[in-house]
Amino acid sequence: RKDASTAEWDDRIGMARVANPRGKIWNTTGVIRSSSLLCNVEETIYLVEQGCLVLTLQGRTMDLHEVLELLGVEKNGCSMDAYNVYSHFKALGYVVSRHNVDWTAKEELESIDRERDDHSSSSSLKLVFDVYAPNSQFRKTSPGVPLFSLCVSRTAPTKNQVNTLERGSKVPVKFATVQGGHVGIFSFTTVELPCLS
Repeated sequence: RKDASTAEWDDRIGMARVANPRGKIWNTTGVIRSSSLLCNVEETIYLVEQGCLVLTLQGRTMDLHEVLELLGVEKNGCSMDAYNVYSHFKALGYVVSRHNVDWTAKEELESIDRERDDHSSSSSLKLVFDVYAPNSQFRKTSPGVPLFSLCVSRTAPTKNQVNTLERGSKVPVKFATVQGGHVGIFSFTTVELPCLS
């Protein structure tokens, strides 16, 4: 596309460095670090798929297959399942960011390494994304409180896992699974059942 933005993939930090942001998509996508606009791997792939971003690596344009291979690199901090959940909510118009990652910061780029380490895969369940309501007035400098946080899992979480995640979150927690390319979203509610005697 003629109006697509361009970015260079920075393998050192596992993010795309956007050279010329074009369009309103950048109001709700990417993080600012030391005056640089950076995109996580899930944001980068989504924008390439939508035709909004041309990604290069060492000056050479990457095709979609090469861009998708970035999901297989653990240090980039996003699995295929997490990407499917991310793209599902973005396609519905929601504003989605990595959980507890500031949209803007004056810190040096090394802070990205700490943020990415917090989101790399491990065996325990953790919150992956914060989801905000679709909002044309959204500002990265003042995003407000997310509608909910998302945990991405291949299997249903145990009661203890649910309780642990919900206790540690200031907003409602929802769980997402991906099976056969379909994204399922669910949450849990505690109810008191009457005693039958």
